[in-house]
Amino acid sequence: MRKMLRLRCSLCNLCVLAKAMPKMTTDTTADTTTATTETDTPPPSALTPSKRRRVAKPATSPRALAAARKRRGELETVLAIRDAEVSKLGLAKPLDRDKLTAQQRRQLDRSPYPKAAATYLATHERWFQQIAHRAQARHVPFEDLVQTAKIGGLRALDKFNADLVASGLVTSFLSYARWWVRCEIGKLFEDESLVKIPAAAKKTATDLRSRIDAEAAKLNRSPDSLTDDDVAALFSMPLDKVKQYRHLHLGHEHPEVQTYGRSRNPEEAIAQTLVSQRLVDLQAEHDDDIATKQRAGLIDAAYTRLPARYRRVLAEMYGLEMDLEAATVPLPESEIGRKAMLTAALGRLRSVAARAED
Repeated sequence: MRKMLRLRCSLCNLCVLAKAMPKMTTDTTADTTTATTETDTPPPSALTPSKRRRVAKPATSPRALAAARKRRGELETVLAIRDAEVSKLGLAKPLDRDKLTAQQRRQLDRSPYPKAAATYLATHERWFQQIAHRAQARHVPFEDLVQTAKIGGLRALDKFNADLVASGLVTSFLSYARWWVRCEIGKLFEDESLVKIPAAAKKTATDLRSRIDAEAAKLNRSPDSLTDDDVAALFSMPLDKVKQYRHLHLGHEHPEVQTYGRSRNPEEAIAQTLVSQRLVDLQAEHDDDIATKQRAGLIDAAYTRLPARYRRVLAEMYGLEMDLEAATVPLPESEIGRKAMLTAALGRLRSVAARAED
């Protein structure tokens, strides 16, 4: 009897649920229709691209990790070959090619290290080209910039220490090599430049010429048709300032640069060539850039006068020579402490060099 009552109650519950199902289905369909009509047209904010800066996520896929391990293995192989050749030839660490004798240089060139270094740097060809592209708005050919960037990469490879990555001072070899590449490109620009122009003067001249081009476009005239008096009246500037900055010779306006969309007057080209040759002759008559050599000597002397902890952090960061006293000094374990010590060391180096120069 009890089993029959339980069965009857179960059947009653199923009937109640069956009667309620159509109503629930209808309500759900109506809600879905309303939501669909509301979301068919996205809001205007969804149509406009987001202006938030997208931060690159670290590559954690198996393929990316395998590629990173492969690159690390290639770098460690090259560094092992370098250390073996340096020990075999009895050279000092880190390797400095400028201090090698002719015989040591020949022995190093015959070793397997140059070929291994060239093979490894060839894997970063695109990175060197990107740095050269950023500096190609000059009168130096692009191929020379790429070769100079590779020279900086080779110098960085000569002095790189894998412990820098483990200690957290640098994130990778490329972050360490960037400083050396910029130094080499800066040396190339200094060697190729005819006149040293301050950065503030270059910026003022560039801004003035941009404003002249904009005003000439508004007047439907060419920039060359505006005289210095016209420019001075337009911008309410002294005439001598206009003459100084408007006709300032900048690096990217070198006579050897190919100008597209502008026909150069032959007489003007000849005159600029003669002036450039005369400037080159005057620069060659100078006493082999004495000021630059004196400044470099002052920096070297100031580096030797720094405290041992400052010499240690500068040597590890920039690949300089490290004496025994500096090698025994411990450095802070935290990255913040090392950065603070590096900043203090650079400030002390500048102050000591400035006092020696005075």
